[in-house]
Amino acid sequence: MGSDTGDKQMKPLDSYRLQNFRNIGFPTAALAVGLLVGQAPPATAQENDDDREEIVVTGTQIRGVEVIGSATQTIDSEIIEQSGKISLGDFMRELPINFAGGVGISDEVQSAQDAGPAGANLAGGQGINLRGLGALSTLVLINGRRAPASGQFGDFVDVSTIPLSAVERIEILQDGASAVYGSDAVGGVVNFILKDHIDGPLTNVQLGTTTDGGGEEILASQLFNLDWDDGNVLLGIEYYSRDRVAATDRAPYENGSDFSDRGGINWQRISAHYSPQANLFLGGQGGAVDSPVGASVPIGSNTNLTNADLIPSTDGNGAQLINVYDGLDVLPKSERISVWAALNHDFSDRVSAYGDARFSNRESSYNLGYGFLVENSLPTTSQFYIDDIDPALTNADGSIPFGLLVDDRLETRSAEVDSLGINTGLVVGFGDTWQLDTGISYARDEQRRLRRQLANVPLAGTTNFVTCALDSPNSSNPDCAALNLTPLNPWSTDPLSSAQLDELFGFEDLSFDSSVTELTAKIDGEVMDLGGGPLMLATGVEYREESIDGFLDWNTGSLEVRSGPYTKTERDALIKIRVDMLSD
Repeated sequence: MGSDTGDKQMKPLDSYRLQNFRNIGFPTAALAVGLLVGQAPPATAQENDDDREEIVVTGTQIRGVEVIGSATQTIDSEIIEQSGKISLGDFMRELPINFAGGVGISDEVQSAQDAGPAGANLAGGQGINLRGLGALSTLVLINGRRAPASGQFGDFVDVSTIPLSAVERIEILQDGASAVYGSDAVGGVVNFILKDHIDGPLTNVQLGTTTDGGGEEILASQLFNLDWDDGNVLLGIEYYSRDRVAATDRAPYENGSDFSDRGGINWQRISAHYSPQANLFLGGQGGAVDSPVGASVPIGSNTNLTNADLIPSTDGNGAQLINVYDGLDVLPKSERISVWAALNHDFSDRVSAYGDARFSNRESSYNLGYGFLVENSLPTTSQFYIDDIDPALTNADGSIPFGLLVDDRLETRSAEVDSLGINTGLVVGFGDTWQLDTGISYARDEQRRLRRQLANVPLAGTTNFVTCALDSPNSSNPDCAALNLTPLNPWSTDPLSSAQLDELFGFEDLSFDSSVTELTAKIDGEVMDLGGGPLMLATGVEYREESIDGFLDWNTGSLEVRSGPYTKTERDALIKIRVDMLSD
């Protein structure tokens, strides 16, 4: 992987032909407290092997003018290569300005919006959080165009879908820019500029691993370029794969939640009061994970257990301590394939066209560890009830509260995202310096998360599968009786059958689609020469439409499979007219 753009330098305005002024992405709009203002990518110059240059501008729509008073960081592809990172999301996490690494693949709640894949970040994407103001306050552009929102709340842009081999450079406006871009740029602006020309075919293969095991990575890409007299087309494909990293492969989790050797607390003894050998809690303690244990069951089928068979607890912790991190991933297994293309063609010295398109599919799978049963009680009607049970081990109604680790099947989460972006435009020159730039772009992210877990989520007024199985076939609940579930013996340490596990595991299938469409037109050029320099003017109009909506199927905590729309948000008919004037 490499760059053929040569040295980057600014040239005098009068040294450019028409096509030298073509913007990579026309300035787009932002909405802030009902006010629409312009946006454009950061100022830079890029020289290709055909001695043409392309200028993009941040903070103004006037060609070739740098923004005064704003710190812009430019990172080219060589720096990305030298970092050793083989995914764009991981590279961005290393930047100091990306506060706390931004939104991470497996990060759980960092703030109200940056929730991990168990919450709002349903597809396990990676986002950018400039200056610690939240990903929602960082504007992310691709070739100067807005990217679709990601996550359940559309509060960040998933940069991990962008193929690393396609990136020519990254431009970061590090200052707050709400006055120019709108409220979503309070933290700053990041613009990813993709390659649109190379000298010849480029092949790249990178391999990576970790010192402690897990997380093996591979990146393979191929780029092709076809030139003709008046233009070129660039085609690229990239494959990325990373193996999972288990929590138990990393300190301090290999020893579970016992941190006493580091001066901390042994949480296993304090709160993790469940194991493959069921712990019977003292009655009236609520049956939570930290409830005091009165006794534990022996190993065996225990179909006719008596009180004499129980193993008394001397310290309220139970007979067995477990590693709560067994089967839990720190990083998921992930696989992505991306394709992209870029096209440039000059019809004449005054008319040129440009366009680019990209598509990525990423699939991830998470192991979430083993499920456990707490806040459950074996009813007196169960065939496995202990008739001579010590009353100290029962609730007021005679039921037996217990905690049990179900270690026969891992809880899992799979995620998938399809990301699409299309951008095209036409540039027409007239007069000595004037230019009309029209463009249209469309981007869409389709995200899905499928979680399979032990269906033991307590819901008010709702009976779950576990409750029914504990009382089967004697339940007086008609919903439970109709299911005819296999009776669940919580005292047995024998493996559950696949059929029984299928009965006890529920699912949550959540999907979200987000899209953004932009139509733009801009005219700019020199109005007059003021002696000390030209008076430049730019004005334009834009229409933008954004939407995000979701759909949910689930029965993780309920016998009933529920389906329905899951919120929808739209912003339509956003029209902006802006005039920029500047003179040296």
